[in-house]
Amino acid sequence: PYSGLARWLVAVSAQHAATRTLVAALRYRCKTGVFPTSLEQMGVREIDPFDGKPIRIRADGANAFSAWSIGKNEIDDGGITQSEWEAAHGKNEEQPEPPGDLVARFSEKPTLAPTPKRSK
Repeated sequence: PYSGLARWLVAVSAQHAATRTLVAALRYRCKTGVFPTSLEQMGVREIDPFDGKPIRIRADGANAFSAWSIGKNEIDDGGITQSEWEAAHGKNEEQPEPPGDLVARFSEKPTLAPTPKRSK
């Protein structure tokens, strides 16, 4: 239903909503030690401006979290960005809006314990 500048502004708003949700998830993790499984756990009510539904979230194990809007194509691509979609499936010039969601993502590699120094 949006076009031109309005569509761009909606996309910016959606990306901000996903980013605010990600920040709330990181705060939740700092307090509880785990990522949330719902917006309600965080007390967040971020809405995706493209469809009026809540921002989607997913904890990807203990060290990663994604929050996303369905984006300009108005299809939930499961938290996959446009560049990730195109890398896996190739570019489709025939689609008016390319696949891919607007994603805010956090990923942390587990830290390894330092290797003890050998004494001589």
